[in-house]
Amino acid sequence: MHILFYYPSTKLGGQQTQLLQITESLVELGHKVSWLYQFDGVLKERIAENAVIKKIKLPTYNKSRFGVLRILNRWCYHFFGKMQIQNYCKANEVDVILSSNTPDSITLSRVSMSLGIPHFRMLGGSMVQVEPHWLEKYESLNIDGFINGYFGWPAVFDELKEANISSSKFIEMPFAVDTNNFFPLTADERTKKRSKLGINEDDLVIGWVGRVAKNMQVWNTVDLLEELSKRNYKGIKFLCVGGGDDYEHLKEILQNKKLIDRSILTGWIPFDEMNDYINCMDVIPLLEEDPQGGSIVREAMACGRVALSVDGVSGTQSLFMKPDCTILVKPENYIFDAANKIAELIEHKERLKVLGENARSYVEKELQFKNQAQIIIECARNC
Repeated sequence: MHILFYYPSTKLGGQQTQLLQITESLVELGHKVSWLYQFDGVLKERIAENAVIKKIKLPTYNKSRFGVLRILNRWCYHFFGKMQIQNYCKANEVDVILSSNTPDSITLSRVSMSLGIPHFRMLGGSMVQVEPHWLEKYESLNIDGFINGYFGWPAVFDELKEANISSSKFIEMPFAVDTNNFFPLTADERTKKRSKLGINEDDLVIGWVGRVAKNMQVWNTVDLLEELSKRNYKGIKFLCVGGGDDYEHLKEILQNKKLIDRSILTGWIPFDEMNDYINCMDVIPLLEEDPQGGSIVREAMACGRVALSVDGVSGTQSLFMKPDCTILVKPENYIFDAANKIAELIEHKERLKVLGENARSYVEKELQFKNQAQIIIECARNC
């Protein structure tokens, strides 16, 4: 079977790494994968090892909501996107196409309608949090019209129900992590890597991995760091791996909060170095009132690090973050409570090792991408 992914960016990000790892699993199962994209990034070469990868040229998507230029931009984006993707599908006998965000699912729906190719959407996170304006228009614009199904989890399905999407289209996708590329280093290897970054043996390192943007949770991680600083804990450091539109703003915030001396900011790094940097961390938080998964915490678990998040109203994190290998706090006062949990770890550092070892054991048994790949193939065959 030939599966086509369209995801605009090959930069490092949670959904990009998920699609990359699904790609590798699909190829292992004997299928062909193509990946069309717009923007070059650090994952491009890694994707090309397993998929046919092709860059298409489109105008940058205008995110404004009003104006003649916006209307013209949107028309050009969808028209030229449809033509290029449709021509590729025709020439390469694509069997199924997968989209990610709402604008691109609109484009691929038009391809699906023209060619009769099944179209599924991969939900990477909460639409209420990331695409609220699109969710409001989902029903009126008939965005669902040519989408055969949605891969996701109960919380995001509940959001789509508000747009009157039939629950028969919901396909639950178990959470997963790449345990081959994310794994614990030996104690000596970890010590050497930390030393090169200026991290002392007794330092407790709070980590962030991914985009630095206004709608990401990195700002709550900074609030957590500030809370710990107010409590006068020594030896607390912040390791931020990633970049984005608000990277310079993050530096300013850390400077203004007098946290810059505790911080190590790497910017974007090659994907094959990611495992080393996560291993240099001790606690990797994903903090907001109701988080929706997050590859950052699953990768931390695979590396034998301590993942810390919030058990929000949806219960999403508790689906894969178990009490004996991770830390979950309640939504009320989650920054304060997360700081309390880290304070406990400072007092009982042996817990870091116990939780980390349990986390690695759990993900090896339960969180495998091959399960996701098999679900995609089964759904495509049943269309």
